[in-house]
Amino acid sequence: MELIQGSSNENLLAATRRLFRRSTFRYSWKTKNLCWNVGLFLLPGPTFTKLPTVAERKKMTQTGFGSPVDDSGKEKVAKIQMNWSLADFKQFICQSFPDVSLNLIGYELAKADRGKNLKKVQVASVKELKQALGRSRLYILPLVELYQELAPPLCSSQNESEPGTNSEATPSVVIDLTDFTNQELSGNTEDTADSTVVLQEWRSLRQEQDKEFEQSLMADREKEMRRQYLEAQENRRLQAIEDRWRRIASHEEPIDGVPIKFKFPNGTEKIRKFILSETIQILFDFVGQDDLSSEVFYVQDATSSAHLENNLTGILNDYNIEGHSTLYVVWISPLDAHESEGKQNDASIQGNSGEVHFTSSFSNQLASSPHEPTTSLPLNDFLSPSPPNWSPAPSPSHSYHWPPEHSLPTQPSSVTTDNCESISDQVDLQMILKKLHSRVDLSCCPTSNQINVCRDNILQGSLQAFKRRRFNPEARLDVIFVDSDGVGEGEVDEGGPTREFLRLLMREIQRSKIFEGPEDNRLLALDTHALENGLYMTIAKMIAVCVVHGGVGPHFFSDRLFMQLCGQCTLPVSLEEIADSSFREKLSKIKEADSVENANSAISDAGDSLNMMGALRYISSLEESDSLVQSAAEYFVNGRTNLALRQFEEGFKTLGLIDELKNHPDIFEDLFINAVRPLEAKDLSTLFEVDFSPLGSNKRQLENKTVCFWRDWLIDVEEGDCNPLTLPMVLEFASGASSVPPLGFPHQPKIEFLHTTDQDTRVFPEANTCAIVLRLPIHSIYESFRTYMTEGILQSPTFGTM
Repeated sequence: MELIQGSSNENLLAATRRLFRRSTFRYSWKTKNLCWNVGLFLLPGPTFTKLPTVAERKKMTQTGFGSPVDDSGKEKVAKIQMNWSLADFKQFICQSFPDVSLNLIGYELAKADRGKNLKKVQVASVKELKQALGRSRLYILPLVELYQELAPPLCSSQNESEPGTNSEATPSVVIDLTDFTNQELSGNTEDTADSTVVLQEWRSLRQEQDKEFEQSLMADREKEMRRQYLEAQENRRLQAIEDRWRRIASHEEPIDGVPIKFKFPNGTEKIRKFILSETIQILFDFVGQDDLSSEVFYVQDATSSAHLENNLTGILNDYNIEGHSTLYVVWISPLDAHESEGKQNDASIQGNSGEVHFTSSFSNQLASSPHEPTTSLPLNDFLSPSPPNWSPAPSPSHSYHWPPEHSLPTQPSSVTTDNCESISDQVDLQMILKKLHSRVDLSCCPTSNQINVCRDNILQGSLQAFKRRRFNPEARLDVIFVDSDGVGEGEVDEGGPTREFLRLLMREIQRSKIFEGPEDNRLLALDTHALENGLYMTIAKMIAVCVVHGGVGPHFFSDRLFMQLCGQCTLPVSLEEIADSSFREKLSKIKEADSVENANSAISDAGDSLNMMGALRYISSLEESDSLVQSAAEYFVNGRTNLALRQFEEGFKTLGLIDELKNHPDIFEDLFINAVRPLEAKDLSTLFEVDFSPLGSNKRQLENKTVCFWRDWLIDVEEGDCNPLTLPMVLEFASGASSVPPLGFPHQPKIEFLHTTDQDTRVFPEANTCAIVLRLPIHSIYESFRTYMTEGILQSPTFGTM
């Protein structure tokens, strides 16, 4: 032994001491438990070349980057076992930042030198990494930008030093970090039990991150497919408009044709002459060359329930189109146009049991109405490594199914996403009301739909009709006004009495006891008797009928009531919304108290009311008074009327109005919240079409002068010189409506003239509200015309009288 070979002068004790001082023996029992404590710091992107400032590093830590922190918000120091393999080290780094999928996006390691420059570190082992870092933190640079707002310029200057940094450039050894994701976790006989638990937890975390990444990837592909679909649809629409423009340019307008007027969704009007023996495609080309035209559209006569789609063939006479008629134009969104084809396609796809399909939210986002079809897509198209190829949008004769072998057009497109999304933006109030009104069968008027009303009690007579068991809101109404003697006013309902009735009914509804608050800002009131009798639902049904049948909107809903009806979130209740003035004053007194004693005194005064709503409690600080007042106000305005609101919403299901309200709340605001735009003299001047006598005749000269009188008189009425007569009253006299409905009138309003004869002298105006014809008297001087026009309308509050 070495002890025996030692010098004889050495004693046994000295030799033994030298043996136990040897470094190899001292190292052998410490190697297994060596641990390296180092600070980690995750940077938001790969572009950092200098150390961020202290403020920037603090902000990064607050936003999920920076240093890992514990539950108390303190920075955690990473404890790395020196015997870890590179794969173990990679797994630990990824686990330290669970909010970022470092294992999927990849990263690089860096250190900070004395000049606060970040230098990338490439090593072959944990031991070499420790030697390369020295006293620096370990900075992690992801390979993609994660947070652009925090990324500093590549050459930004630094004025703050990194505490404890004392690193020098060292030779680097390459480590391939990109292989970490694919490396299998290998066992190590020297790993501690804690390391094994950490690795197992990391495996579970990695699986969750992989799943989230796949979901994110699928959502991105869905969004891209939606963009491609909309872009293809927009290209098809623009191409269709160009084709129509070219075809109509080759057909000159015939001089001897019959004129036909077209009313477009945006309110514009166009007139063109047609030969009735010509093909109907010329009419469609004329209409469809409009810049806002859709690929598929239809036109409809106001007096007909049938519409003519632009894919029809034949001549104009085949479809009973006559001269001097007015056709309403309705643009159709692509999904609406293919509704029936989409449903058939869904049925055929579901019948194929050998293929799995996935119904995505992509189709729902495209839908502009609840009746548009969903789109079924093969699951493997979404899960393929690259986005699937898509064919252009199908033509009207094809269904919604893109086989995977089809591909997109290769030519570039200048259409932006904003332009593509304008397809759904074309939906307006007129289009929605036209769709709802198409549910009404104008050819059918059952006896149960007869409404007998007195002008002094409109609401009561309406309730009796709407509560009939067989009352059908999808059929035409038959309104009979009964005078004070119990006799009908003599007007057969061909539209005029219905318009008059709907206008008067909405006015009575506004004053109904189920509402409270200002006249133009109404909220639901709580009436237990009305709740038990279903009055909330019946009145809501009346409003739905007024809106769909006649385009008559409430125009008195508060923002809160309208948003509640549409399922939207509402703002906190303010004290001004409490209709009960006594209770509102009590809450104001509590809120404005300047001491706890005064506040509790005010609470005592309102104790009965607060106790009934479960809000009675005494406060110990003024801050608590605000909470008490707010909770009481919320209950008074929202909580206690909750059942009434549910019943009210049930009534709006009539004619499908509630679905359209929830899908397009911004469009219906003008009809339910905003006040009606005041009529102007120019509105009535342009509304009526004048039926003149032949040019050059004696009657024509008198009619020209009368039209001048008519226009001057309208200006006087607008300026208040004919009080109490107003312009809405003039329109009521001629049509039964106080404003122009959103869908317009079913007939073109006309002006005719009452020429005097020896046997017949008529000095007052006359009107046919069903045909919307206003007959003007002939007077030689303006003062006479103004007097008789004003008195005649003011003295004619009912049908059949003057």
